[in-house]
Amino acid sequence: MNVGYLIRLEAKTGKEADIERILQNTLARVQQEPGIIAWFAFRLGPSTFGIFDVFRDEQALQAHFSEEALARMQEADELLAQPRIMEKIDILAAKLPKEREGNMVTKGFLIRYEVKPGNEADAERAPQKALPAIQEEPATIAWFAIRLGPSTFGVFDVFPDEEGRQAHWSARAAQLQRPEFVENSLVVEKVDVVAARLPG
Repeated sequence: MNVGYLIRLEAKTGKEADIERILQNTLARVQQEPGIIAWFAFRLGPSTFGIFDVFRDEQALQAHFSEEALARMQEADELLAQPRIMEKIDILAAKLPKEREGNMVTKGFLIRYEVKPGNEADAERAPQKALPAIQEEPATIAWFAIRLGPSTFGVFDVFPDEEGRQAHWSARAAQLQRPEFVENSLVVEKVDVVAARLPG
């Protein structure tokens, strides 16, 4: 099972462009790390940003947080309105592009939900059942089903454009919102991708 991090950043007023530039500049370093499967920097709102990254294993994840990386993070912290939120995640299932060419992504979803007590095992198995259909969606460039905690699950996926994002949502929303499965309503956030590393 692959591991990763979901990181949320809230920029100080007037520092939004600086945070976006730092995220875009980080891509060059990320491209040099063989242990990274995929990495996305994105914007959730006027001052809210995020990072979603996936590593081959725990060793690759630890290597990513080198002294140099931690120093860069401290530098960026001065531009944040509050401490960054870092959540370690397990990847339950994933769709990855086979080739980078033509796989530019600009839009995405970040979805999270709590499952009802006793449904955790079913929630962990469900993404594997959904994966074949998602593999057939040409506009779903990458898709990750994730576990963030004992009963907290989610999805991060990316698309080339708004049309692709909406097509995916039309096809998948009902499956995610099964009332016998989800404890509360889904938390669905649209993301704008500002930098990405995809396999290939």
